[in-house]
Amino acid sequence: MRYFTKELWLGYNDQGPLHKTAIEQGRRNTQEYIEQLDRLRPRLSKRTYHFFKNENLHDGRLLAFIAGDAPEHEVHGRKRFDINARKTSVMMKVLGQDLDVLYTLKYTKVKKVVFEFPSEEPLFYDEGDHIGAWG
Repeated sequence: MRYFTKELWLGYNDQGPLHKTAIEQGRRNTQEYIEQLDRLRPRLSKRTYHFFKNENLHDGRLLAFIAGDAPEHEVHGRKRFDINARKTSVMMKVLGQDLDVLYTLKYTKVKKVVFEFPSEEPLFYDEGDHIGAWG
């Protein structure tokens, strides 16, 4: 991720001098994230902006990651599938950190999707582990 990198997470979990550096860098990165979000505000609905400004998904769990031409399409629903629509999107279901709320995130106008699990250099992962907590 752009603002919350593997190096930052390693620093947060360090018991030595890297911890303080990570805390300071995390504050700067959070401020940059908020500034970018504010620039995107005209393109977001009020509800979406509020979600990304105020909700905390730290330690949430990714339950589903779906990418396709219409992940929420209902085959026997009111609308027929339009093969020419070009509506590539991503839908993610994320359980909140207290395991008591389920968020469904939908991203439209997607041009590129990369889901690398586990990555070539995974953090906090042992062979056979689950996806784990959302950073």
